Amino acid sequence: MSNKFIVTGALLLVISDNAFAYIDPGTGSVAIQAIFAIVASSYFWLGSAMTRIKLWFSYRSGEK
Repeated sequence: MSNKFIVTGALLLVISDNAFAYIDPGTGSVAIQAIFAIVASSYFWLGSAMTRIKLWFSYRSGEK
């Protein structure tokens, strides 16, 4: 079923005509805001994960 979606999507991209679409300034600022949000949340999520990993190894080494 996944292959059907890939083939359909590829055909739509190849066969489609020009859309004559534009990106207004509001859309651009939302895209930039989304990129910043992804970067910031990744930074904090990775920091939290690294803290958990470090704590796990410190507890594990303390048991020996």
